[in-house]
Order: sequence, then structure tokens, then C-alpha cells
Amino acid sequence: MVITLPLLDPTDIVDLKCRSTRDNIIIHRTAQESPKEDCTSLALTFLQTKLEIKDKITIDRAHRLRRIRAPLEHDKGNGRSRPIILKLHQFQDKITILSKVGKLKGTGFFVSEQFPPEIVNKRRLLLPVLREAKVAGKKVRLEKDKLYIDDKLYQLE
Repeated sequence: MVITLPLLDPTDIVDLKCRSTRDNIIIHRTAQESPKEDCTSLALTFLQTKLEIKDKITIDRAHRLRRIRAPLEHDKGNGRSRPIILKLHQFQDKITILSKVGKLKGTGFFVSEQFPPEIVNKRRLLLPVLREAKVAGKKVRLEKDKLYIDDKLYQLE
């Protein structure tokens, strides 16, 4: 007996990817101390010192993304920094961290949410429109892969 399963719609697959990375954040431009570093304690120290988070944040998993690459000419140190990805235990911890990212302005560090490549590509297309609307003094909001300008959904052509 052969059982046929219905094929998933591509939008359903992207939605599933988004749900599986819902509790993840990425910390960019942190120096790599050693190949065997403890990313969890490094991330907790970063959150406490740079973001001044005093609440207890529980990290399920933390590791560096990508493989080690050769240093650029202008790099100081032994290679380009690789982002650290954190899988947080609770979604509320992610909200707490994202509410404090303004403290990183001018430090060279930044924190972002993790999205699937399909969403990242769509956001990349929306960013110039977002910047233009900000300069024009409009109220802008980018949620996942949707851009709202003055509370109206912006549609890409």
C-alpha cells in the first residue's frame, strides 16, 4: 500500500522555517577568542556588559556561524569575526534583548533576528524603501518580510 502525502506549499515551508528560528538571535562582530571558545558564556557576558541586561537569560544553544575565513588586509587579529547565533529558551528573552539593541549604537556591534534566506532576500529589497521613508519623516515598521509605512502595507512591484 502506497500512501501519498500532499505537497507543502512553498509559503508554508518558509513559515515553518520562521517558526523554527523564532527564538534565535544573531550577535555580529564579536571577536573570536579561540577555536574552542565557550560561545554561551561569551554571549551572556556580551548581553550583561554591552546591553546591560540584568535579567536571567537562558540560552539553550550558542555557536559561531560559518567557517573560519582568512583575515582581510585591514583586519586586526587572526581572521574575520564570525557571528554567534543564540537559541534562547524563551521568546520573551528575545524581546528583552531586542528592546536593548539601541545601546549598541556606535559600538560596531549589532544584534539581529534570524530569518530564512527567502525572508532575508525580501528584507534586503525593502531596506532602501525603508531608509527613504525614514528620511522623509514617515513612520516605518519592518515586520518579518512586510514593510509598513504610516501603518499601510508597502507592496513591492
